[in-house]
Amino acid sequence: MRFPSLVLCLLVLCFSSQAQLVVHSSESVEHYVSEYLIGGGLSIDNVIFNGSPADQASIQCGSFDSEHSNVGLTHGLILSTGEVAGAIGPNNSPACTAPEAGLGLSGDTDLESLAGPDTHDAAILEFDFVPEGDTLAFRFVFASEEYPEFANTIYNDVFGFFLSGPGIQGDFSSPLNYPDGAVNLAVLPGSEVPISVNSVNNGTADTGPCQNCQFLTVNPISSDPTAIQYDGILTPILVKVPLQCGETYHMKLAIADVGDDHYDSAIFFEKESFQTDVALEASLTSLSPIELPEGVSFEGCSQAEIAISRATWWDNAETISLISQGTAEEGTDYSTLPPSVTFEGAIDQHVLPITLFSDSEEEGVESLSVLLNYSGCAEDQVLELSTLEVWDGPQVLEVNYEATSTDCLSPIEVLVSATGGLGYYSFQWSNGQSGPDITLDNSGPFPHLITSDTCVAPVMTVLEIELNSGEPISASIPEEIVLSCG
Repeated sequence: MRFPSLVLCLLVLCFSSQAQLVVHSSESVEHYVSEYLIGGGLSIDNVIFNGSPADQASIQCGSFDSEHSNVGLTHGLILSTGEVAGAIGPNNSPACTAPEAGLGLSGDTDLESLAGPDTHDAAILEFDFVPEGDTLAFRFVFASEEYPEFANTIYNDVFGFFLSGPGIQGDFSSPLNYPDGAVNLAVLPGSEVPISVNSVNNGTADTGPCQNCQFLTVNPISSDPTAIQYDGILTPILVKVPLQCGETYHMKLAIADVGDDHYDSAIFFEKESFQTDVALEASLTSLSPIELPEGVSFEGCSQAEIAISRATWWDNAETISLISQGTAEEGTDYSTLPPSVTFEGAIDQHVLPITLFSDSEEEGVESLSVLLNYSGCAEDQVLELSTLEVWDGPQVLEVNYEATSTDCLSPIEVLVSATGGLGYYSFQWSNGQSGPDITLDNSGPFPHLITSDTCVAPVMTVLEIELNSGEPISASIPEEIVLSCG
């Protein structure tokens, strides 16, 4: 058994708020599975963690935000042989174990069939799922403190993704209602080689020879806060496997220490990447030159767009039908939508602009929503996008002014007011000044004013002021003020 120095690793846990990698583990395991692992095109049930219902929190399972660190995936779910907070950088310890004495948990027999009979501190996440497509995919990163000094030794930390269900026959264990065993999906791309510290490395202590080391990045000891704590990090790996659409499958995601319960390892799963080939992300949003409440748009002012995307690793052809709904009329209140869009090959996104027409009629608030219809297993699947409120366009801009002066020799104060539009007024005078109010020399000539507002035609105002003696100057459109100085 190894007895590493753990002081630096513990300091990292104490000051993790200053690190670039962010992890959370206070919610239930089931929460992290549903919010950070599972994507579209499937449904899940019976989530189990380490043999118990997953409605409790565990320090071995949580979420991660790696947008500013070197994991290789930006967000997702993390499983660890120790406390997930131990992943937080900088990598200032070659031997991080969190907590310092290990967890004292048992191992896993399936993992022992891959790496030997001495596994510890296993983190085992299991659930049933029903795919709506015929292919499953997800992306992950494996990282370990065993690198590089304990590569090719008995400390061969290991993990596995064990799938069982219809059409699957394998040598690994499976629940009783999946009698044909399970297969391990945690293998190197294009091979049947299980991934572990001993199958992916550059020799003990990084001295060679290379064994699948093109997948490995050695993470050196440093004070760089963007580096995570683990000394070795694999590049992101994509898993894809064919399934029978609409059938129920069982997945077991497991990782364990090997040889002892020190030197933690972890798996980072990309957020929502556990999905099938019919998974879509779609939105209907308002595009406005001004800030509006969410889901609100104006006729003749705002535009809208539908964005439909899928993961870049899907290359199967898929046609999505669009069905418009709501009280706003397609072709009259807004531009006509295409009846469908098709994904094929490298196409992973469609963006459909929508023009909202101004018809100058008072119609009140109308609604626009869109349904996406796509092929699932035995029946079509429907995805309903959020509803937009379409408001009548802004009223025509009207500008009025008042001009006052105490006598013929005093400056003229011009006060401007505007109505209509959306209230985002801009006032520009021809003499270079801006703003609604202006002070003018009474000798003239007087500048004109351009008043503009978002989404309506600008208005030019010509000041009509004549000097007259006696009473103070007072003028407003459309009346004409005559002041006598004789």
